[in-house]
Amino acid sequence: MKNTAAVYTQSLEKTGTSYKKGKKVYAYAYAILDGEKYYKLGTDQYDGRYITVMHSSAVYSKNLKKTTSSVAEGKKILTFGRTTIKNKKYYQTGYNSFISASNVDGTTRTLKKNAYVYKKSKGKAVRYKNSVLKQNSQQQTYGSAVSIKGKKYYIIGVGKYVAKSDFK
Repeated sequence: MKNTAAVYTQSLEKTGTSYKKGKKVYAYAYAILDGEKYYKLGTDQYDGRYITVMHSSAVYSKNLKKTTSSVAEGKKILTFGRTTIKNKKYYQTGYNSFISASNVDGTTRTLKKNAYVYKKSKGKAVRYKNSVLKQNSQQQTYGSAVSIKGKKYYIIGVGKYVAKSDFK
């Protein structure tokens, strides 16, 4: 370990334990994120990185079979690296569990016209404050478009949406 690192449980709570530079620990699994290793240290102890899931995401096994689990939009989860499986990027969230990186990292899209930002209220899209995004500005969108009352929207932040038709 290069720096002091906190130790977390699988449920993302700090254990109160941390390891200082030079301390040797036993790790039996790892994942790579941008060239950096994150280690599994014990039965319920991890050294990883928190991410915020921007678009609800199914959880997949390493052979890309959907599990019965999912991660809700806005949830912070601990990950142990990013990997590519069948030419698609995924974050590893545990032993043999992965979520799509597009639901976390997003895709940059350009607006073709000024666009209102919406939120969901009582099952329909309503304007979010007086937020307007300018024509030709670039926005991060997360995951695929979602449907609200039959109209397609891209998620641009937790609980924030822009009409899909407003993008180039």
